[in-house]
Amino acid sequence: MGLRHLAMLDAELTLSEVLAWDRVVAAVAREEPEWQPGTAHGYHARAFGWIIGELVRRITGLTLGQFFATEIAAPLGLDFWIGLPAEHEPRVATLYPPEPQAMATGMASGSLLRWAMSGPSDLFGLNDMWNRRDIHGAEMPPSNGIGTAHDGDVARVGERPHRSAEPVTNRLEQRRGGKREAQHRQTVHLARLHAGRGITCMTGRGDVE
Repeated sequence: MGLRHLAMLDAELTLSEVLAWDRVVAAVAREEPEWQPGTAHGYHARAFGWIIGELVRRITGLTLGQFFATEIAAPLGLDFWIGLPAEHEPRVATLYPPEPQAMATGMASGSLLRWAMSGPSDLFGLNDMWNRRDIHGAEMPPSNGIGTAHDGDVARVGERPHRSAEPVTNRLEQRRGGKREAQHRQTVHLARLHAGRGITCMTGRGDVE
């Protein structure tokens, strides 16, 4: 469910706990399914990042921000961060939130869509919080990647997997004895497959893959 972007998180956490990482992943580990896995779709825009980030940390020993910086951003020459270093803070542009009515549809208190988009603990929204230094500096992979559009850096993060991952794969092959190519090709193949299809419980409409 984590890799299919269908995991939900219902936990009472403070913002400082969320920014510190460990309490969030501990809450994820304790979470019981809202429904039987495989029977429904419930897209969660935020929990996904902590789930994948913790998988990376347990496999590599690096936080997702560290892994991204050393294995993806550096080989590709990207000026992009998950957890912005303090020395880059003066370069960050100010974000201006949309008018409240622009995001009101489906976001009523207690709705699944609100739960997904504002969690954990209804702490997040499209507001001025995203201009704070503590938000910029924390590693919140679902929400706060910060980069420059210079030379297409942001676009290159989402480039086609087999192209953007090639320098990273080569780097890993050099480090681990050249045994990564077959695994890399299999991973790219799996990333292109449909993991699921159905109506999302968040809005009661739409097709989810």
